[in-house]
Amino acid sequence: MLDTKARKFFDPLFDKLANTFIKFNIKPNQITTLSLIIGLLSAISYYFDYIILSILLLWISGLFDVLDGTVSRKTNSSSSLLGTLYDIVFDRIVELSIILSIALKNNSSIILYGIIVLLISIVLSMTTFLTTGLLVNKKSYKTFYYQPGLAERSEGFIFLTIMIIFKNYIFPISLLFSALIFITFIQRLFEAIKYLGSD
Repeated sequence: MLDTKARKFFDPLFDKLANTFIKFNIKPNQITTLSLIIGLLSAISYYFDYIILSILLLWISGLFDVLDGTVSRKTNSSSSLLGTLYDIVFDRIVELSIILSIALKNNSSIILYGIIVLLISIVLSMTTFLTTGLLVNKKSYKTFYYQPGLAERSEGFIFLTIMIIFKNYIFPISLLFSALIFITFIQRLFEAIKYLGSD
């Protein structure tokens, strides 16, 4: 929801930062790769108890994930299908690496049950998102039909940050996060049905 609703307020900042990358001839796919590396470093930092560093790296990774698309749009390289693949796959790797790090660091049975429910909700939501993106004959500047929903990437980063900070409450936080993602799955499923028809 925040990705869709609040983006316009941050676009001037994103444009300025994107211009800096363009000035140094840094390509969108290189920014996407940097986003992946920084995200993985965030997961590693969390595992070794560098909590503040982990949160900082997580959000820098998210910023770079936004900037790759902005640079792509500003340099008219928005038709890169490989870039779309990198963007979607690398985003999931970052998110799952953080979740895995949380699970390994806090491996009580109750927390692992919460993580399992969270992963199931993510799989359901992403399956609908990716399948609809494939089937609907619509494209954004990311070369992929983007289904907005209640829990988008910004909400995911917020919940992951809360899970990192409040380690004693990972189980209820993960269940709340799962519920929001499941609602997003339902939203996307009904939208897909509306676009694709009942057959």
